[in-house]
Amino acid sequence: MTPKEKKDVILKEVIKPGLKNAGYQSAGQTYCSVRRECCLAVRIQSSRFNSAETGFVFWLNIAVFPKDVPKDTLKAGCFGEIKENVLLPDGGFLHPYRSSLGYQIDGYKDYKPQDMDLEDIKKRIGEDLSQYILPKLQEIETISDWEQHKEDWEAQFHSKRVQLIRYFEGVQMQYLDHDARSMEALARLQEDIGVSVEEIKENQFLYEQVKGLSRFPNEDKWEFIMAAL
Repeated sequence: MTPKEKKDVILKEVIKPGLKNAGYQSAGQTYCSVRRECCLAVRIQSSRFNSAETGFVFWLNIAVFPKDVPKDTLKAGCFGEIKENVLLPDGGFLHPYRSSLGYQIDGYKDYKPQDMDLEDIKKRIGEDLSQYILPKLQEIETISDWEQHKEDWEAQFHSKRVQLIRYFEGVQMQYLDHDARSMEALARLQEDIGVSVEEIKENQFLYEQVKGLSRFPNEDKWEFIMAAL
């Protein structure tokens, strides 16, 4: 089964039924739920760079509109205040079926093509919907609710733990050599994300988790990290 075929099964058997069972109505690839004073919209979107070789990436764009929003606006899908990863534990970064862009079906790991277990993907994404995404969105009844909750979700997304995960993920994705250029690249990454030397040194266990879930789980770059600090 191709990555796209797997994605189609996940949408058909997990995501769309999950949204419909929660009271969302479809408008093209957008699913909307009219609340007391607003309309909550969830748009299913895919990467334009998907292929059989690179795998298939898709995500959920989520936004809130006035209650009387025209249906054509929802169908157009030109929105996306947040993505579903903001609602997931650790910003979705430690998810076995996510990349930095969205849900990742197949693709490569250690330079070898993957054939991910479809049933396990369905189970995990179904749990994302039922345990995290839909319950948190269910709390939204007004635009004011949305703004307050969005602020809280984004604060969690920018917590120190998530920033450390982002740093370790950034390191793991880079080609590194023991030269000045590589060390400078890691120093810039640390500065851009805003994590301290002490925080990095104290969280090797977190790096190991990130490494194990990365595209290159057999490339241990902890020595590079220590050399760059």
